[in-house]
Parts: sequence; C-alpha cells; structure tokens
Amino acid sequence: MNFYKHHIGDYAAATAHLSWDEDMAYTRLLRWYYQHEKAIPDDRRAIYRLARASSKPQREAVDAVLDEFFSLEEDGWHQKRCDEELSRANAQAEANRRVAADREERRRKHREQSTNRADNANESSNESCSRAEHESFPSREPSQTPDSRHQTPDRKAGTPHTTGQAPDVGNPAGRLAAALNRAGVRVTSQDPRLIEAAEAGITAAEVIELRDLYPDKPAAYLLKAAASQRANGASGDTHGPRQPARRLSAVERVEANIERNRREREGAADPAAGDVLEGTAVRVAN
Repeated sequence: MNFYKHHIGDYAAATAHLSWDEDMAYTRLLRWYYQHEKAIPDDRRAIYRLARASSKPQREAVDAVLDEFFSLEEDGWHQKRCDEELSRANAQAEANRRVAADREERRRKHREQSTNRADNANESSNESCSRAEHESFPSREPSQTPDSRHQTPDRKAGTPHTTGQAPDVGNPAGRLAAALNRAGVRVTSQDPRLIEAAEAGITAAEVIELRDLYPDKPAAYLLKAAASQRANGASGDTHGPRQPARRLSAVERVEANIERNRREREGAADPAAGDVLEGTAVRVAN
C-alpha cells in the first residue's frame, strides 16, 4: 500500500503510555506492515534491522511493542487493526477492478453492436439496389449549368445590377438605364419606374439634374420627381425653371383637403388640387 488511514485519536489513546523509543519503534513497524501488506517475519534480528533499532534500549522498545500490540502466528507477527485495514482496502480494490471490467465489457459490446448495425445497413443498402440500378441513377453531382428559371430581376429602383448583365441598350429603358448608371445613378432596365419614365420621354439629363440638387435621394425618388416635373410641364405650368417635387407635409395635406372640399361645395373643384392630393409631390415655387 502507498496509503493507509492513520486515525490520530485512536493512535494517541492507544500509545499515550509509550516512551519515545517505543513510539518510534511502533510507528516504524506499522509503516513496514502497510507497505508490504503482510505480517512481520518472526526473526528478531530482522525485526531490529527493519525498525532500525541499533542500541539496546531501542531493541528493548521493539520487544515491548511486539509483545503489547502484535500477536505471533504461523506466518509472523500480526497486528489486528492493520489486518482489518488491509482487508477493507483489498476488498475495495477488488470491487473497483470488477466495476472497471464490467464497464469495459459494456463498452466492447456497444462497439460490436454499432459495428454490426453499420455492416447490416451497408449490406441491406447494397442488396436493395443492384449494380445496374446504380448505373442507371442520374449523377448526384450538382449541375454545372445554372438554372435561371428562378432568377427574377430586382424590381427595386436604385439597386445596382446583381446579375452581372449590362442593361439592354436596344430599347428606351435600356438606354436610359445605361446613361444613368454611367452618371452614378444606379438603376435597372427592368425597373417599372424607369420603364415608365423612358416611355414618357424623360432624359438622363433631367434625372441627373435632380440628382445634383438632391444627392442623398434614391433613384426611385429622382425618377418619380422627374415624371412629376414632366407632367407639370405638359399641363402648361412653364413659369420659371423646372423644380423637383417634394412630399406634402401633414399640415399642407390638411389645408389642401379643406380647400378642395370648399371648392367642391362651391361647385368649382380644382383638378390640380385633386392631383396634388392624389399624388405625393407638389411644385416648389421660387
């Protein structure tokens, strides 16, 4: 044993009457007993040597300890408390070995069962599908040709081209988109607002002019403002330079609504006011 329990209280109570030499002799005999896990041999000269008792008083101390705390049996001098501690330690060690062996056996069986299940699964898979069927299956490798059926253009104005394709310059919307993109206004030729603006004859210069006035506004706002500006110009409002449109404030919408209701009550509703209410932009006067 490399370790044993030393009950200080029990030892002190049992050895309180011993002299210094007797206490040392008893301690050394106990250590040898636990270390070798067997009785002390019945040979006085050997006992004196293992206790390192070199003088007569020390040898007499060894004899006194043997006679008081040990009992002579066939295989040597036994100590009752030491035998009990050794018996408990050996029983615990044997129990630990059994537990470890059982645990290792369960692990081994689990590994074997897992291996058998995997082998059975592979065999079942091979039996359920012949070589000819395997060869007839299409390749599971991904197609190297991209499927464009689900690739829809981005309808949101102001979003750069994400498909890597240049605008189609063969139509008005494509030409307008190309000109705006070269000027830094990011649009797509499929944007409904841009298509509508191109069909209305709006030029890239008109949109760029608005962009210079409102550099923080998105392309959708610029296209809508250009369309509103072109509509106002077509209706005869040509006084002064064309100005971009802006949104009505809450107060302006309420005032315009009150004015329109008043005109309707008077039977002289102003279509321009209705247009302003229906839309989201009005002319900005000088």
